[in-house]
Amino acid sequence: MDLREIIGRLSNTFFVTFFWIMLAMTMFLRYFGASSVSMNDIYTVIALSALTTIAELVLYSKRELTKLDLLVRHLIHLAIAIMIVLAVANFRGWMSIREPMHVLIFTGIILVVHVVVTLIQFYQTARSADLIAKKLRERYK
Repeated sequence: MDLREIIGRLSNTFFVTFFWIMLAMTMFLRYFGASSVSMNDIYTVIALSALTTIAELVLYSKRELTKLDLLVRHLIHLAIAIMIVLAVANFRGWMSIREPMHVLIFTGIILVVHVVVTLIQFYQTARSADLIAKKLRERYK
């Protein structure tokens, strides 16, 4: 994968992540009775999206990765994302790191967002691969 493809994929990941974090945050705040989201909260979500997207660079390699290598890298990325979000959420006062229930709720939200973003990326990659395969079949008929 060349630099242009990596940047394109990261920018796509950023926007998908931003959307799903905003959706999760809105549902979380609605559930806990908050009435609105401030601009500082939105800026924080933009920063979270950027940081977790940059952390995705751990997934890329110059060599072909085995399924186990890719799984390990996804788990490392997930751990980094959890640490980033929990630290920022604690700093912003969205939760207390000292409250186990807060940590569990936020970790659950992070897991849901991570799974959704990963599934979207998998779907987009599979769709691109199918399109390339279809074009190759048509060309070599």
